[in-house]
Amino acid sequence: MASRSLVINEFLYYLENNWNLVENETFINNISVFYTHEDIVNAIKLIKSELNNFKIEKSEKLQSRGNMKTEKILECISLIKQLKENQCWDKCPLFVSCNLNKVPKSENLLTLNFETIKLELKDILHKQQVQFNKVIETVESNKADIISLKNVIKTADINKPEVNTLKNKLNSNVVSDYSTEMTNKEGQKKNVSSSLWSDIAKSEDYGTPFTTVNGKKSRQNNNNCEKQNNSGETSNNPTNNKQTGKKTAMKIIGKKVSNDCKLKADKILMKKSVFCLSNVSKCHRNYVMAYLTDNRIHVVSCYPVLKQLNKMAPASTADVNNNNNSQTENKKTDEEESSTFRVCIDSSDSKKMKDPDIMPQHVIMDKQHVDNDDDSSDDEEKDNLNPKQTTCKRYDNFETLNDEYKLINKDFDSSMFFNLMHLNIRSLVNKTDELESYLSNSHIKFNVVAITESWLNERTESLVGMDEYRYVGKNRRDKHGGVGFYVWNDSTFRIRDDLNTIGSPKFEMIAIEIINNFKSKNSIVMVSYRPLIYEIKQYFKELEQVLQITSNENKFVYLLGDLNIDLSPEVSSINKIQLNQLVTCYYLKSMITVPTRISNTKKSTIDILFTNHPENIIQCGTILCDLSDHIPLFSSTNQKINNKTVADVTFSKYSYSTHRMNNLNEGLCNADWTSVLSCDDVDVAFQNFIDIFRLHYKTYCSVTSKRQAQKITKNKPWITKEFKQMLKKKKMLYKKYLKHTSSDNFTALNAANYATRSSAS
Repeated sequence: MASRSLVINEFLYYLENNWNLVENETFINNISVFYTHEDIVNAIKLIKSELNNFKIEKSEKLQSRGNMKTEKILECISLIKQLKENQCWDKCPLFVSCNLNKVPKSENLLTLNFETIKLELKDILHKQQVQFNKVIETVESNKADIISLKNVIKTADINKPEVNTLKNKLNSNVVSDYSTEMTNKEGQKKNVSSSLWSDIAKSEDYGTPFTTVNGKKSRQNNNNCEKQNNSGETSNNPTNNKQTGKKTAMKIIGKKVSNDCKLKADKILMKKSVFCLSNVSKCHRNYVMAYLTDNRIHVVSCYPVLKQLNKMAPASTADVNNNNNSQTENKKTDEEESSTFRVCIDSSDSKKMKDPDIMPQHVIMDKQHVDNDDDSSDDEEKDNLNPKQTTCKRYDNFETLNDEYKLINKDFDSSMFFNLMHLNIRSLVNKTDELESYLSNSHIKFNVVAITESWLNERTESLVGMDEYRYVGKNRRDKHGGVGFYVWNDSTFRIRDDLNTIGSPKFEMIAIEIINNFKSKNSIVMVSYRPLIYEIKQYFKELEQVLQITSNENKFVYLLGDLNIDLSPEVSSINKIQLNQLVTCYYLKSMITVPTRISNTKKSTIDILFTNHPENIIQCGTILCDLSDHIPLFSSTNQKINNKTVADVTFSKYSYSTHRMNNLNEGLCNADWTSVLSCDDVDVAFQNFIDIFRLHYKTYCSVTSKRQAQKITKNKPWITKEFKQMLKKKKMLYKKYLKHTSSDNFTALNAANYATRSSAS
């Protein structure tokens, strides 16, 4: 037998000598802390090289949940197991260590120091006993004073000086003891870490297992907090220091119209708006008023704006005699010609005043802000841009949503809105083309489309690409579950590995951060899925760890997904109450109130959309879709997105025209296939063939012009007219089933689904 070579690697040396502990989860977690990421990666490279030397096929790679050292260790252990199963481990080199400081002791990793825990518990009990003894001593020391005070109160007047001395004595003792006790407690609180909400919550009753957080109140002015009494002492009584603001009287304006009544208003009340017209050729104010009146604008007043050449002089007795002269001079200035005018109009005509088609060419019009001036048109524009209360709606089709979206974005660019969508799709591979066709019907460009229950694995993840989106996901090890995002190609984002690595492997959540421009905060978008078998308390605990991090960052936060918790208004379950309490503690609010899943027996709202800035959301609701038994939800938010320039965007569209296909065939005929024909290894030859074919395919079929890419139809070659008619029929049956959830409608819908899938295959 040939001698085995020696290779220095402390990590593999330690694993080989402690192979009986690799199934222990505590052992894995502790060595992941001891060794660096570089040590583990180097060990994996050595094992992979040995697998290649023995020509052993690699097993399926473990599904990664981020760049975790624990995942790398498990991957290394699985590779070693593969060598052992093929009886090749004894033929591998011997892994040795040249530095024993890099080899931990297994006893320290697997055992707990119970002596230290015992001492800590003793210390805590001792401190509590000392505190209790101090309370008892205080009561015993003041016992005689309390008895004497009772006797004096029974027989004497309360305001006697001896009673006051006893009172002051007791108060001084109690206050001193209480102050020292509170300072000790405050010092201890700094060293104690805050507990999680999920550790306090209980699922047995309807109690409120959290601490209510009050809103921030403005600080009172120190000058107003302390007032002096007549005796010169300062008073801190809040009732004395309470400042009462001026109450505005209720104003009631009459509406009754009567021609016979002698009681009439002196003037007509109206809301007014003031504008400044400049860059006007010098003219009299009557010309301005006549022009505006001809355009049906109600003018209240119009005055010329003139430069004040004579500054105010010091007051004298002659000024009083010249008041009448100044009034006549003001009348003269009102009749002078000017190039700038101050115009006051009825606020209902503000839109006409702002219309550039009404104003003469090159004339400048500016809105003036005047106190006590209510401009209803400006308020309406602000309400349309940022409504304070956004109602959640259900849309039966994209046509209705597109019409409403156009009304909102009439005066604004659509790039200033951040649009989200979520869909529990249940098998993404089979429905990628239908989802792409579904999104193409919308005028809204969704920046992020969140997916739950993707049912993907490492092999099928490459089959769900779409032309205008990039997919990132987190898959489950079994055949179900899985979450992910479709991110628009023009959006800049990064994956939040610090959030994605929180929790156990069963905690399905992925988070990304959208990079906005410098005028707007970044957006953290998270999608999560909780199966029914996953314990609700453990899920809340892991979710709260994520929310603790996001709440400390000054960013927009969105939480989407399917938690299998019904949030319908008529439902009052314990899980719903605890979820609302949890998100409320971290300033999140639910935006979806309409049903997102409809079955034969019930309607439920189990798909969620939580955000920390509900006031910025313009539209939200659900859009009817037959891709799954869950209805997609969406939201549009007023915030700008940092889009890339057109030059940075790479178009992944391809053309299959006759001209391009002929060029591709000619290029393949003239290609050099020597690397394929002369290769002895079949796998290498096949890889060379694929590389040459892809190179020519991209050269002759790819579309690099944006104009040409937009002309290419979005439909795939296999989507025929008959297939479109079948999809339309299936959608009509789905709408009919939602209106009347009968067994006949359900059977017809299933038959249509089966016919559509069979024709597509």
